[in-house]
Amino acid sequence: MSILEERKTNGNIFLVDRRGSI
Repeated sequence: MSILEERKTNGNIFLVDRRGSI
């Protein structure tokens, strides 16, 4: 399982994989 983080960029929420996949 990949751990997804909620990151707010410019008001938008992107799910960024901690493995380095954006």
